[in-house]
Amino acid sequence: MSVIEIYAVPNAEVCLFIRYQNPDAWGLMGHLYYLTSRTEEAQDCYERTLAYTTEASDMHAIYLRLASIYLEKGEVGVTLYYLSF
Repeated sequence: MSVIEIYAVPNAEVCLFIRYQNPDAWGLMGHLYYLTSRTEEAQDCYERTLAYTTEASDMHAIYLRLASIYLEKGEVGVTLYYLSF
């Protein structure tokens, strides 16, 4: 297990438990999942971020990573949609 999986993910999960409607917390959780190759969970977190706002602190990274996840799945249309932001 990586340091991210041991320390960062559990702490971010606590943050989400406390502030479940915070788009920045969902974005951060998505990044942690993405960095640990848990792309399904990352996708869910990124899409939750977008459900709450279009102005989270790192929207550019969220859109790029969502596009990357969809590209890996072969969903080119959705990939192009997220790259248009």
